[in-house]
Amino acid sequence: MSISDFEHWNENIEDFLTDIDQRRIAMSKYANNWSSEDRADFFELTHAYNQMIFLFSCVLNEIQDGQLGFTYSRFVRRLTDSDTIITFNWDCLLDRCLHELTPWRPTNGYGLSFDSIYMNGWLQPNRACRAPVELLKLHGSTNWVMPYLSFNLHTSFKEPASRLFDFGDFPIGCFLYAKDVYETYRNRSRPGYPPYSYFYYPPSFPRWIQRQKTPDHDTLLFGGAPDVIPAGSTVRNGSDFLTMPMIVGPVRLKDYDFAGNRFRSLWTKALRSMATSDVTTVIGYSFPPTDTEAWRLLQRAVSLSENQFHMRIVDPYPRSLAERIRSEFGMRVNLEVIESTFESAVAEATG
Repeated sequence: MSISDFEHWNENIEDFLTDIDQRRIAMSKYANNWSSEDRADFFELTHAYNQMIFLFSCVLNEIQDGQLGFTYSRFVRRLTDSDTIITFNWDCLLDRCLHELTPWRPTNGYGLSFDSIYMNGWLQPNRACRAPVELLKLHGSTNWVMPYLSFNLHTSFKEPASRLFDFGDFPIGCFLYAKDVYETYRNRSRPGYPPYSYFYYPPSFPRWIQRQKTPDHDTLLFGGAPDVIPAGSTVRNGSDFLTMPMIVGPVRLKDYDFAGNRFRSLWTKALRSMATSDVTTVIGYSFPPTDTEAWRLLQRAVSLSENQFHMRIVDPYPRSLAERIRSEFGMRVNLEVIESTFESAVAEATG
């Protein structure tokens, strides 16, 4: 598509990526009988999917540049040590406020164990102290990084393009800030961004983070990331350590298993927090039909709660969700509805 045509492109992004994802999975089932045209089509689909992940992160990194969000700042100042925040957002606006205004730190506040953290260079994380608030990002975060993923034609799974890392057991890192130029794909580094933000490609992993895997000669990875040849392994000379954002793409059948059990462990923590909470407040989230896992999370939390589940909805248009909650759960949920925007609700609560 030409740039001039793209300016007028307005397709739903979830429909677009879902179509790419499903076509790719369907094609992989007859990979042994591909024509040269099929191989070219599959490479383009995989490359398009990966580059959309970079584009999402790049746009968020650009628009979250600037001062701390005023409403988020007021919100985090009211948090207590017993609070847990659950979000499906990839951006780091809230993360920055937590970091700068509270004792919360990314090394222990995300509910994940990172192999390394980038603070103008890769460092071993310090997990000694417990974070006062837990921020569970169930669809990942733009500042979480992992090895470049490719597509295994034998399994239809996403796997690291580098043979140094194994499926489900690869290292993950957390990006905090970069004051200087860092090593990345074709050295396309551009410092000067605020904390939690980078230009387009995140920093490459350091050499010491390598995990040597057992060679699998039956694996055929299909390149869809920089410096990965169309069918085979990575091009050498440093490309083994290239990274990409660790986020769950906006497709209907979301894959929560490409990073081992890391996302599943976050969902388990979210379930535990909701089931044992005094009140679960849902802010500006409508539980869309495509987010089936989110609705299932709520169902399980209600069923596991020892007492009547107290749920609060904060939304300027809450009627549809409120009716769905009452229809599904009845008296098992003590429902409180606040017809308000997040900004207005925070302003009223903080005076």
